[in-house]
Amino acid sequence: MDFGYLARVTRLNVGGLCAIGLAATPPAEVELRTEQLVHSSTLDWTASPDGGAAAYKASYRDSTSSVWEQIIPAGARFQVTLPYSNSKDNGVFAVRVYDADGHSHSPVNPTAER
Repeated sequence: MDFGYLARVTRLNVGGLCAIGLAATPPAEVELRTEQLVHSSTLDWTASPDGGAAAYKASYRDSTSSVWEQIIPAGARFQVTLPYSNSKDNGVFAVRVYDADGHSHSPVNPTAER
């Protein structure tokens, strides 16, 4: 067993977990509005429960892409409209929270709001 490699991987994993632990709690009730057939997509969410959020960012990508294609800063607002012109069925949407120090949590995918 390569103990040097194991130690480096362990440090990397602990560092990632610490960064997530320092971040604000993810936003709650993230929803994608689906009541209208329009060429944009609106995401709504409620504030992070711990109150530590400094800003939010909304992201989207095609379902065939492995990386976020667009990231839209939302600031301290709880709603953002994304200029995603394809069908909502072909996209993946998410909201990410940032604290004052720039730590971010994992993105939260929305549920459909009707």
